[in-house]
Amino acid sequence: MRENGFVKMFDIQRGFGFIRRSGALDCFFHVNQVGDGIAIESIEVGAAVEFEVIPGRDGRSHAANLVLLQGGN
Repeated sequence: MRENGFVKMFDIQRGFGFIRRSGALDCFFHVNQVGDGIAIESIEVGAAVEFEVIPGRDGRSHAANLVLLQGGN
């Protein structure tokens, strides 16, 4: 199931960030889960994104197949 959210935090040097979700806990993402054709340099705080939620090894929700949407901030 795909969800929409906004990039809450992104550390390009460490290669991870968090997505703010409506009505749910923030979701972790790693640059390895960014969709094809998206330059990681284009990921900014406040950017609208669509993603799949998958369970992480740490028991938290992780984002997969992240796609940037129009709009945000």
